[in-house]
Amino acid sequence: MVEGGKGAVALEANEVIHLVWKPSVGIEAVDAHAAMTAVDEIADGSEYPMLVDMAATESTSIRSKLSPAHLFDVHAGPMMGGNR
Repeated sequence: MVEGGKGAVALEANEVIHLVWKPSVGIEAVDAHAAMTAVDEIADGSEYPMLVDMAATESTSIRSKLSPAHLFDVHAGPMMGGNR
């Protein structure tokens, strides 16, 4: 679970990190940071591709979009994802 409860992160089949944001949530910079922290914990020093599911989110703040993963100690590799 992402701190704050707006999303969940899982390592699926020991191959892909999957970040799922709950429907109708607004994603702020603090949420993006919490998600990347959760990803880093699950990756545990390894690199994995990451799938981000945010198709049903209500909104994403400009500050959350300006919180790139490279600012954090994230060990996810290539990202795949979609938005409305």
